Amino acid sequence: MTELQKLKRTDEVDSVSDAPNQITPEESLKQGLQELNALIGLDAVKAEVTRMANFLNIRRQRQAQGMPVASQTLHFVFTGNPGTGKTTVARIIAKILYGYQILRTPNFLEADRATMVGGYVGQTAIKTNEVIAKSTDGVLFIDEAYTLAKSSGQDYGQEAIDTLLKKMEDLRQRLVVIVAGYLVEMAEFIESNPGLESRFSRYIVFEDYHVSDLCQIFEMMCNANTYQLTPAARGNLAILLNRVFTDRDQNFGNARLVRNAYERTLGNHADRLSMSTEPITRESLSTIEAVDLPFRIAKGMAGPVDLKTSRWRVNCPHCENTTTASLPFLGQIVKCNACSTRFRCPWWNLDRSSVPGLNGFELYERPGDLDGYDIQAEEATAKS
Repeated sequence: MTELQKLKRTDEVDSVSDAPNQITPEESLKQGLQELNALIGLDAVKAEVTRMANFLNIRRQRQAQGMPVASQTLHFVFTGNPGTGKTTVARIIAKILYGYQILRTPNFLEADRATMVGGYVGQTAIKTNEVIAKSTDGVLFIDEAYTLAKSSGQDYGQEAIDTLLKKMEDLRQRLVVIVAGYLVEMAEFIESNPGLESRFSRYIVFEDYHVSDLCQIFEMMCNANTYQLTPAARGNLAILLNRVFTDRDQNFGNARLVRNAYERTLGNHADRLSMSTEPITRESLSTIEAVDLPFRIAKGMAGPVDLKTSRWRVNCPHCENTTTASLPFLGQIVKCNACSTRFRCPWWNLDRSSVPGLNGFELYERPGDLDGYDIQAEEATAKS
């Protein structure tokens, strides 16, 4: 790849728009950084966005001291499978850029091929220019951007690319563009046009969510709507998501898959209560049982596994004391026997030898997955 042209920025920043109901740059920056830090998983992504924020912070301080400031490209290429948080992070970047007064507004516009490419000669430039006009002074996010470069002789995607490149140059101080899509397709897209290579130099790879992330995302969704998972539901959900993770491909839905599983679970929960002869109580309205889980989304699972004698491995996050926990402790606040630190017991690290019926697929873990955790609905977010 050729050396990439830097996006030029002047020292002076135009005044903030006086549009009503627009949050202040300070509020936008605080909100953006809080949302970034609250995301479940995505450690490498958060590190890269934090590096950008650090650069902009120091740049602003140098500017305040009358010192020269370095320019840096602010257009991004996001690569990864669906549901890995690309759109969510793009929105956060818009808030951060406005917070540091790189852009005049926190405005964010999402576009794709359908909104940019027309069906006849001349229509594409009009549609693309309309999209760019709406996103000027903010961030333009183009999902599945590689579809703009279709090879059909009757296709007008190249016109959209040419129009976009010209506007990125003309509006280099007023527009940030983020393009997103699958890893291989986006690499081919960027390399297909020297103009794209010269304007996009920031690449962020969005890895698939890990099993522990998927479990926490599901729990976060439950907490946000005052549902509680029973220990048996937690244990079975960990097995279910392990199986789905084992069979994943590039179409793996990540947080979207969890959202779908969560919605199916609520449907099953409602059906179970509606068919029950027992009185419906506040507790039953908020309790998710193992039988409510959508086991059919995973190959080889038809219903709950009996986990009464199973064990889960746990590390104290303070002293790293390692032990095992039984079903009743999953997701509960526990105390370390060695140092008395209190933490929430993780429920995705099954001891294979103690769980029946786990032949034929792997149990996944990564460094840190054994550590205790804490999660509250207002403190953690994961978007599809």
